[in-house]
Amino acid sequence: MIRQDRHTAAIPTVTTEAFPTDSTQLLNVSGSCASRFPAAQRHIRESSAVPFARTRIMMSNTIRRRSAHIFLVLAMMSITGCVEESPTIVTFDVELESTTFTNRLLTPLVLYRDGTVLDTLPASQQRTYTIGRKGSVRHAWRIIAPLDRYGRKAGVEPYVDLGVQYALNASYRIDNEALEEGIFFGKTLFTPLIANYSPWPLRLIVNYQEDDQVITDYIIPRSIDSQLVHAPYFYWHSESNVRLESTTSWNYYFITRLDTNENRQLQLDDSPSADGTGRTIPITVY
Repeated sequence: MIRQDRHTAAIPTVTTEAFPTDSTQLLNVSGSCASRFPAAQRHIRESSAVPFARTRIMMSNTIRRRSAHIFLVLAMMSITGCVEESPTIVTFDVELESTTFTNRLLTPLVLYRDGTVLDTLPASQQRTYTIGRKGSVRHAWRIIAPLDRYGRKAGVEPYVDLGVQYALNASYRIDNEALEEGIFFGKTLFTPLIANYSPWPLRLIVNYQEDDQVITDYIIPRSIDSQLVHAPYFYWHSESNVRLESTTSWNYYFITRLDTNENRQLQLDDSPSADGTGRTIPITVY
């Protein structure tokens, strides 16, 4: 209740049990929502006419509880009314049309839709897949690493969840920087492009003596053609390096990012044709 000062004229009484003072803040959130509650507006106008300096609100615990309950009811009514008028289309009520994947990597990918294999997308290819249904649709992809001479995987095979598709026609570009979100946040992929003109078969070791060292029995062929269609990928960082070991002798080559010899320096190829592939500038060994 509001107590009247005995030296002043009668002041309009506001029943706080019916509408709490805090309801003013709620109804001011949206004009379109507030217009639905004329009674609330009337109480707000009356309460605003009360001279603040001459009034004092004394509310018991019981009134506070009732006011909180009424405030909650008003909030729910206000939110419900606003949602009904929202022009936003709920995506899941619309039939999704298609999804396009562009693979910029030099390796094939497995594509997933709702946890099930959708297709295998070859290296450097683009394909569009129809959906034609409503509801939640979720996609993901995973690298298919090549096999080494003993049939074991050579390179990393990250599984990347693309999340729920909201666009009617979505498009995803998969490149060497596509891991920068989720559990792979901050990671970049690369593949060493080696032209082997040495007299030996060379075994590939990447990030030698680093925390993410990968020792493989993947053999670097004399031609780089196979590396352009199914290359092994690894994680790129400031200490990345490549060690090439002869399988028939003690000879080896060690290429790092810090080497001052440009012919032996590990660098990503930033040419337009290599955009998104994560391949290095070709390194020739003799």
